[in-house]
Amino acid sequence: MRRPNNLFMLVIAAAMLFAGHVTAFGQIYLLNGGAGVVGEYNFDGTPINTSLITGAGGSGDMVVSGSAIYVVNESGNSVGEFNLNTGAAINANLITYPTGTSPSGIAISGSHLFITTSGPQGPTDPGAVGTVGEFNLDGSVVNANLITGLDRPTSILISGAQMFVVNKAENSTVVAGSVGEYNLAGTAVNASLISGLNAPSGIVLSGQNLFISSGQPSDDNGLGSNPNNSVGEYNAITGATVNDALITGLSDPLRLALLGDDLLVMNIGNSTSGPFIGQVGEYGLDGSTVNADLISDPGAGNILVVGSVPEPSDYAALAALAALGIATLQRRHTKKRLR
Repeated sequence: MRRPNNLFMLVIAAAMLFAGHVTAFGQIYLLNGGAGVVGEYNFDGTPINTSLITGAGGSGDMVVSGSAIYVVNESGNSVGEFNLNTGAAINANLITYPTGTSPSGIAISGSHLFITTSGPQGPTDPGAVGTVGEFNLDGSVVNANLITGLDRPTSILISGAQMFVVNKAENSTVVAGSVGEYNLAGTAVNASLISGLNAPSGIVLSGQNLFISSGQPSDDNGLGSNPNNSVGEYNAITGATVNDALITGLSDPLRLALLGDDLLVMNIGNSTSGPFIGQVGEYGLDGSTVNADLISDPGAGNILVVGSVPEPSDYAALAALAALGIATLQRRHTKKRLR
């Protein structure tokens, strides 16, 4: 019996390993703030467990570290920590704030959490009293006022040493919404990197471009120039507009998430006249529609993607590896025939 060719076996093993690497894995998590429930879904939108976490409180952002998921309870002025696998509460009141603080956005860098607060809400709010605070993963305070003087900060995004903060500014009579850039020490790089936005809320980064959602007219002060109910694309370095109407015709898009090379958009509908519609649409980074109704979870208002899908470059690399193995075997067989 002939012994297997060692190189052949190596190539096949590597290809199998790489094939495992490019298999899609992960879940989509939706927070239903009205019910205080976090649901878990597959990437194709099918439900896994629509009540994975209960008692999560009001709507806010979510972030994951290891097997823990941190959920912002905006109406309850707190941040809770839960087990990502079982949904069990680790500490439902890991971080607490005074009444009216209104925490909203959350991001993670290493072992630190960065959380936005907006202050009192309503037409008589005191203005730019929003903050970004820094905390350890155990909830202890590093700096509760890392960044101050923000105008209704709703979302926060961290990429490497960069921090982007979305200011909704919905009740301001002076400025439209904006996105500011800061370093992790809280120093402003450009506090008005992107300005003139109508009711900005969700933000994600892909490559060198930021994608930002803008809500319905009732949520802004009319001072912005971009269209409502849309997603716009902007250069993350210069703040220049790439396309402020990349995706239009949405229904109060509150939050965004990245799923491979696609954007997931959480539409909450006319939240002033009823509960959130909780519709998640999937779109290409070029604005094309993939599935405008990927998930429908009435009441949901926030979205988080955990895991990844294979990139096209992964498949290309796998194909190249297989081609290398075939070419190597062909050369060996040719040499044998010539002997």
